[in-house]
Amino acid sequence: MNGPRYAAYHAKDWAEGKTVEEITEEIARVKHKAETHHYAWNEVGNTSDDWTRHDVLVAILNEMC
Repeated sequence: MNGPRYAAYHAKDWAEGKTVEEITEEIARVKHKAETHHYAWNEVGNTSDDWTRHDVLVAILNEMC
């Protein structure tokens, strides 16, 4: 499993048992990273993975509310 599928899986796994506030904070953190972070060639992950994580967490938050 790699790329967007892993990012989505990891986001769902991370969100289990988290509060609305914790998920909201993570959404803000991931959005900021996706908009401002420039990945080095040897760094794990990429901006696309950040946006996938963001979108999955937003969907989870919408289901909770």
